[in-house]
Amino acid sequence: MREAALIYLSRDFLLNIDMIEGIRRSTADILYAGDNGVLVRYHGRGLLAVSADTAEDAVNIIADAGGVKDDIIVHQGEFADAIAERFGLRELMERFYNCIFTKPVAEPVGDIRPLGMEYAEFVAAHYDHSDLDYIKGRIAAGNLFGIFVDDKLAGFVGEHEEGSMGMLEVLPEYRQRGLGTQLDRFNILRERAMGHVPYGQIIASNALSIKMHGDMGAVIDNKLCAWLGRE
Repeated sequence: MREAALIYLSRDFLLNIDMIEGIRRSTADILYAGDNGVLVRYHGRGLLAVSADTAEDAVNIIADAGGVKDDIIVHQGEFADAIAERFGLRELMERFYNCIFTKPVAEPVGDIRPLGMEYAEFVAAHYDHSDLDYIKGRIAAGNLFGIFVDDKLAGFVGEHEEGSMGMLEVLPEYRQRGLGTQLDRFNILRERAMGHVPYGQIIASNALSIKMHGDMGAVIDNKLCAWLGRE
């Protein structure tokens, strides 16, 4: 199934980069792969991701695999309503674009370090898109890093469970200093050193993030993905 899944997903490499990297990194299990779509489940919390030809295909693929127990990324955002109605889900966040980093980036400057558990509550208090347990899991996996100014944590960045770069946050009092760019450079080079294609997901309305990543050479998709779940 691996070959069939990668052949299908590579038809739109940018749209499906997260699923492709999950398969390549062996961090996602393939639940279905055919000529009409692919469904994977990432390790960890069991996040699903689907890419399919039609909304009907997506619904049938998900149903045959047992439905949605937690959350699912729908790569064709226009299919989200049909999937949400069929499985009793709702959109948990604003729709987003996938992006990949293909150009060389400079080495980061600044004091960037892996974060320990002593920073978990601090990060959770300043990052709105996940809970304390998730933050602790990212720290335990060695996938959360901070940039320090005068030995104080000024911002952080990490890798999500499914492999996307993200969790980028610079505290308000440290903004407009280029710290976010340094954290992104660090993350991109780290991903490449591990043999990964660096990719991220950008909320469609976040013009600042779109500009920053574009300035860094990111190739940003023009197709919206949706994140559905129950909570």
